[in-house]
Amino acid sequence: MRFKRIKATVTATFKASAQEKTTSNDHLSARLVKKVDGKYIDASSFTFDDTAYALVYHSSRVVVAKAVCSGIQQPELVQDNYLESVHESLSFNNVDDSVEGDNFNDVTASKPIHTVESMAFLSGELAGLSLQDDGMTFRTTQLGLAVLELKYQTRASVYRIPTPEKPINNDSDVPIIATFLGDIK
Repeated sequence: MRFKRIKATVTATFKASAQEKTTSNDHLSARLVKKVDGKYIDASSFTFDDTAYALVYHSSRVVVAKAVCSGIQQPELVQDNYLESVHESLSFNNVDDSVEGDNFNDVTASKPIHTVESMAFLSGELAGLSLQDDGMTFRTTQLGLAVLELKYQTRASVYRIPTPEKPINNDSDVPIIATFLGDIK
């Protein structure tokens, strides 16, 4: 059986920047971080003494099938099912009633939701709020404008990105690209 494949890419440049790519529908994304005092924090550049990590988020239908790095070594899975708390404000803004039968209002969280901790409308309130089967999209059965404050836990796989060799010329930045491929079940 052939799987549909999606990917997420991060670039860890030692003393430089990082990139993130996501897909729609079935979700796979990666975020570059470093560990400080036992917590993962966003990072965009590193020294050669730092350890770079990628937090890889994926929806329930996606399995991380391959982790590839541009360096000699490959990313190493150091923790699966890492739980992270996320706080987001989501804006519902569908007021277009011109499409007959499409009276839904959808917004999507940035990461797959494992557990909703709390949610409340900050401004406006819409009827029929529900989390859809994709585990990221909230839908209301009412058109209108509203802001939903959402606190949730998401799961991530934690990969260590190999530190490159120090360049002979210490003035050079060394970019490392890590790509994560996921198969859709």
